[in-house]
Amino acid sequence: MHDDYYQRIGQAATTECASADKILVYSEVEDGVVSADLFFLFRGDEVVRFRFGSLSLQDLIVEFWEKGDGELLPRSWVALTFTSVDGKFDAKFTYPDQVDPEADLSDRRPIVVESCFPGMKIDYSKPRG
Repeated sequence: MHDDYYQRIGQAATTECASADKILVYSEVEDGVVSADLFFLFRGDEVVRFRFGSLSLQDLIVEFWEKGDGELLPRSWVALTFTSVDGKFDAKFTYPDQVDPEADLSDRRPIVVESCFPGMKIDYSKPRG
């Protein structure tokens, strides 16, 4: 069920980001490879923090990708942009025909982050826990 994955991903992201006010999970998935990056902001902060998503978050996203749900076919998307702002979730999916084959994660991720946190500086200094 789609809503169940939203809830589970949102809960995992909120737990990993210590209940930040705004959270972005950007994930790309393909056979044998997953990235799940967290960007988050606390109210009043001027810098967005970055963390690699936990293995449990990565596993959850891969499960969603592999199983799909009533609305999404299994393995139909390649990227998930999941945001949580003040507890309200939103998910957008990128499909294979929407990806530039010449670009890679390091090209796509900054564009997504900038769209979610326009003009903000990102702190990449402590990418783990």
